[in-house]
Amino acid sequence: MTNTWVMSLEQQDKVGKLLFTDGILDKNKYLDILKENLTQSAVKMAISDSYKFYEDNDPKHESRNVQEYLLYNCPKILDTLS
Repeated sequence: MTNTWVMSLEQQDKVGKLLFTDGILDKNKYLDILKENLTQSAVKMAISDSYKFYEDNDPKHESRNVQEYLLYNCPKILDTLS
């Protein structure tokens, strides 16, 4: 069985880089995806200083490395709804 993940940064009238990846998505692969795509998409969409980042409470999203990266590279992180 193959898992396919689709990730994007979206705005009402714009879409950033669309990424497709196969296989298991662990915290290291997730962090690499953020590093390679998040900032570039925000710049492309001209929202790099004002976007709000949201992710669910999946363990890979909560890893220390991911949270530290987001702390220094995202203008605003929305809290996960309980």
